[in-house]
Amino acid sequence: MLANAAGCDSIVTLNLTINSPSAGTDIQSACASYTWMDGITYTASNNSATYTLVDVNGCDSVVTLDLTILPLPLTTVSNNSPVLTADATGASYQWIDCDNGNAPINGATSQVFTATTNGNYAALITQNGCSDTSACITVANVGLSDLSHENGFSVYPNPVSSELIVYAGDILFTKLEMCTLDGKVLRSLIVESKQFILDVSDLNPGVYFLKVEGSTGFKRFVKI
Repeated sequence: MLANAAGCDSIVTLNLTINSPSAGTDIQSACASYTWMDGITYTASNNSATYTLVDVNGCDSVVTLDLTILPLPLTTVSNNSPVLTADATGASYQWIDCDNGNAPINGATSQVFTATTNGNYAALITQNGCSDTSACITVANVGLSDLSHENGFSVYPNPVSSELIVYAGDILFTKLEMCTLDGKVLRSLIVESKQFILDVSDLNPGVYFLKVEGSTGFKRFVKI
């Protein structure tokens, strides 16, 4: 009770509201990483990060992050040119043409893709809602035929670790090229006999092929 200017009683009534701080949870899921309201980019699941906001009443509002980070799918591709196989299983696949602006290849939606023309190809792989793209793989032996199917051309042992024995069979040629699966010529060899030995000990493990110069024939071998 107060006294007013005239000396009379003046009654003041208090109408007070106490607002309590609020709290909430922000539930999120993301592929590989997620940048939250605190400006931090999280690369692993998190349910303990908090951030304080000011609500409409001017009180603190504490938000707790409940984040699930989903892994990106496996994007490695096994190259048995011209057959490419995505290593991820149980996923969705879309093979793309790297030489055509990564355009999707019509109908190429299986785990295994067989190239019908030479070029560079990759797989767009989707699994558990997350997508990623493999590196581009070069295919350079479309249209080549297996020499052994035609005229007895053979190599052994296959796989090989050091010395590869080449038997030319009925083929008449003077030059043989050793190539990688992407068509890069590693060696050009002058052939002077039906049977000879190639030292491949310096090659990295992988798949290679021998190609007769001026022919569409090849023979694949594996270096271990």
